[in-house]
Amino acid sequence: MTGDSHADDLVVFAADGRDAEDTTDEALPGWKVLVVDDEPDVHVATRLALDDVEVNGRRLSFLNAHSAAEARDVLARHDDIAVVLLDVVMETDRAGLDLVHFMRRVLGRAETRIILRTGQPGLAPEIDAIRDCDINDYKSKGELTRTRLFSSVTVAIRSYDQIRAITASRRGLGQVVAATAALMARRDLPAFADEVLAQLSALLRVPDTGIVMACDGAEPPRPAVAIARGYPDILPGWTLDRLPASPGRDLIDQACTGRCNVRGAGGQAFFVPGQNGKMVVLLPPSTNNDVEQDLAEAFCANAGIAYDNVILYGRLRNLAFVDPLTGLPNRQGFVAVIDARIAAAPDREGRVALIDLNGFGEVNNVLGHDQGDELLRAVAARLGQGLPEGTTIARLGADTFGLLGDEAAMTPEAIHALFVEPLPLHGASRPMSVTVGLADIGQVSGDGRTLLRKTDVALRRAKQENARSMWYRSEDATELGVRLRLLDELRAALAAGDINVAYQPQIRLADGRIVGFEALARWRTADGRDIPPATFVPLAEQSGLIVELGRLVLRRALGDLARLRRTMGAELTMAVNMSMLEFQDSDTLGHIRQALEAAGLPGSALEVELTESLAAQDPAALAVRLKSFRDEGIQIAIDDFGTGFSSLGRLASLPLDRLKIDRSFLADVEHPSSQRTIVAVMVELAHAFGLDVVAEGVETPGQLDALARLGCSLAQGYHVGRPMPFDRLTEWLDRRSRVPAPAGLLGQPNLH
Repeated sequence: MTGDSHADDLVVFAADGRDAEDTTDEALPGWKVLVVDDEPDVHVATRLALDDVEVNGRRLSFLNAHSAAEARDVLARHDDIAVVLLDVVMETDRAGLDLVHFMRRVLGRAETRIILRTGQPGLAPEIDAIRDCDINDYKSKGELTRTRLFSSVTVAIRSYDQIRAITASRRGLGQVVAATAALMARRDLPAFADEVLAQLSALLRVPDTGIVMACDGAEPPRPAVAIARGYPDILPGWTLDRLPASPGRDLIDQACTGRCNVRGAGGQAFFVPGQNGKMVVLLPPSTNNDVEQDLAEAFCANAGIAYDNVILYGRLRNLAFVDPLTGLPNRQGFVAVIDARIAAAPDREGRVALIDLNGFGEVNNVLGHDQGDELLRAVAARLGQGLPEGTTIARLGADTFGLLGDEAAMTPEAIHALFVEPLPLHGASRPMSVTVGLADIGQVSGDGRTLLRKTDVALRRAKQENARSMWYRSEDATELGVRLRLLDELRAALAAGDINVAYQPQIRLADGRIVGFEALARWRTADGRDIPPATFVPLAEQSGLIVELGRLVLRRALGDLARLRRTMGAELTMAVNMSMLEFQDSDTLGHIRQALEAAGLPGSALEVELTESLAAQDPAALAVRLKSFRDEGIQIAIDDFGTGFSSLGRLASLPLDRLKIDRSFLADVEHPSSQRTIVAVMVELAHAFGLDVVAEGVETPGQLDALARLGCSLAQGYHVGRPMPFDRLTEWLDRRSRVPAPAGLLGQPNLH
C-alpha cells in the first residue's frame, strides 16, 4: 500500500466486501475498460475509484482478467474495448508486454488505448517498448491516486474516441468511394435506385428497407417512386400524392422541396442532388454520429453525379432505341424487344408484322412534312388503341411500323380492319391503306434481327405483287440469300470500279444527225454473269449504293464524251440518269463540277435525267434545287414521262429542258389509236411550254416516221442504235459516217 499527501484522492487497494468476479466480461453499455491484474484487490479498487465516472456523456463498463491468458480470451471476444489497465508483471515478468504485442500485432487492435501499471518499479519496461507498442501511459501503482487514475483513463478514452472517429471516417470514405464505383456501374433507374438504397443503408447501419423517389426537373419537383423495398403495396411510378399519408411521406416532401436531409418520426430522408435530376431516399430512423452523417452527405453528393450519368445514359438509350416523333421503339429497340420475347418463350410463340403505309410519300411530299408527321402520329395512336394490350408497336422507318404480339390476335384481317376508318389529319380525315408482311417466331430460326429481316422480305414481296398482305415463306430465305450475296458483289464491284457504261445514241428527227448519248450502267460479275440493270439498280437504290454508282457512271461517261467530241468535232451531249437520292444529296453538284472540269467539258454538255416523281416534292424547294443545276448550264430532262402521277402543267412550272416519252406509249403510235393521240397531246403541250420531247424505245421505222410527223424532237431506241460499250460505239459511229444520209429522215438505215 502506498501513501500520498492528498489523502482524499488516495486509492486504497483493499477489499470492500464485493467479489471482483461479480463484474462479468460481457459487453455493457458505455466505454469498455479491461482491467488485467493478478491481484484481486486491484480490480475492486479500480472499480471503486472509477465507478461513477462519465467521459463524453458515457459511463464506464468494466471487464476483468486475472492473467494474460485470460485477457487474451476477453480481447478475442470484445473488439470494442476502449482502454486496457494492464499489470506488467503477472505470470511472467513480460506477461504484460507480451499481451501488448498480442493485442497490437495479432489482433490488430490499434485503436485500444493501453495504460501500463506495475507494483514493481524496478521491472519497468524500456522506453523503446513503450514507443514501439503504442502504450499510452505508464504508472507505478504507488503513483495512482484517484485523480491521476481518472485523468489517465479520461485522456485515454478521449484519444480512443478520436482515433475511432478518424478510422471510421477513413473506412467510411472508402465505403463511399466503393459505393460510388458500384453506382457508376448501374445504367437503368431501378437498378441505380436499388444500389443507392443498399449502399446508404449499409453506410448508416440501418435495415435496407426504404423508398427511393426520383424527382424530375420541374419546379416544384414531381417525385415518383423508383423503387420501394419492404413496401409491397407501393408500386414504381407512383407520385408522391399516391403514397399513403404518413410521417415518411412528409419527410420525402420536405427533403425534395427543401433540397436537404431531414429527420423525423417517420425515419430519415436524404436528398441526392444532380444537375439533371434529383432523388430522395427514405430510410428507417437511426442514431448516427457526426462522422456517419458527414459520410452520408458525401455519399449523396457522389450519388448525384452518378445519377446524372444514369439520366444521360437514358437519353442516349432513347436516341438509340426510341423514335423521337412517335415515342415508339425504333428498329434497334424493336429488335431488342423481339430478342427478349424469344428468350422468355422457349416455344417461340408469337408473331411479327410489318406495316407499310400506301401512298405516304405523296402525303409527305405534296402536303408537307408537318402533315406527314401528323399522319404518322395518327397511325401510331390508331395501332395503340386497336391492338390488344401487350402488343409491342414500333416505328422502323419513314412509313413502316412493326408489331409484335400473339398469333391469335394479330392476323392480317385484324390489322387491315384498323384502317377501314379514315385517319384524322389536320382537322380533316384521310383514307389510308396498308401493306402487311408477317412471320411467326416459331417459323423462323435465329434472333430478332433475323426474324425482322425475313418479315421484311414478306412485306417487300407483298408490295411487288400488289398484295394486301403476305407471309414469309421458307423459300424466301433462298431469295434473300441471293440478294445479300449479290449486294456484297455489287459493293465490291463499285469499290474496284468494275461497273461498265454503255452508250445509246440519240438522233434529231429533223435531219437524222446524232446529237448525244444516254449513259447506261452495265455490270458483269467476276465469274462472267451479266446482271440486268432491272436487278442491280433497285438493289443499289435500296442499299444506298445508288449515289456511288451514279457518280462512277457520271465520271466515266463525261470522260468518254470528251473523247467523242474531239473525234466527231461536234458539240454532243451526254444524258445521265440520276436517282432522287443522288439529286437531293448536297454534295452532288460539287461532284458534277469536278467531273466536268476533269473532262474539260462545259455544263451544257451534260443532261441529267430525273423521274417525274420529283414533282411530288415541295415545289419551292424543288425549283431552287433545279435552278442550281441550270445555273451550271446543266440540262434537266424528265425520264419515263407518263408513267407516274404528275401532270404536265405541274412539271412545266419547273425549270426543265425536255421530256422523255416512255416506250410504253410507242407500241401503236404508227397507227391511228389512243396511244398516238396521247403522244400527240404530250408533244403539243410540251412544245407549248417550251420543252423538247425525246421518244425512247423506238424499235421500228414506222414508229420513227410517226414520231417525226407528230413533231417529236429527238429519238433513241434499238432502231436508232443499241446501248454499246465505248469501243463498239466508236466502230458503229465510224461505219455510220461512211453511209450517205438520205434527203429526209424516212428510210434512214438502221446501223447498230
